[in-house]
Amino acid sequence: MGNKPDKKLQSGQISATIWKKQIEVKNNEVDVYSVEIVKNYKNEKGEWNKTSSFNKNELINVKVVLDEAIKELFLKNELELKRA
Repeated sequence: MGNKPDKKLQSGQISATIWKKQIEVKNNEVDVYSVEIVKNYKNEKGEWNKTSSFNKNELINVKVVLDEAIKELFLKNELELKRA
């Protein structure tokens, strides 16, 4: 994605990164958000890797970061609507 994340959330080895991108819609700049959820882990060589595959015990941490990302995005949406 190349640019700086808008927000990063963490629970255990699971992280959710919120990315913001501006697009043009009917001659107006509009913010569009996406969420990337990954598990960070070290391989046998001690190097950091990430995956989007989770075992059943990690799903609670996926839910935690997903819930926080949803709250963050809906809060941003409310603030943007108040500014408009």
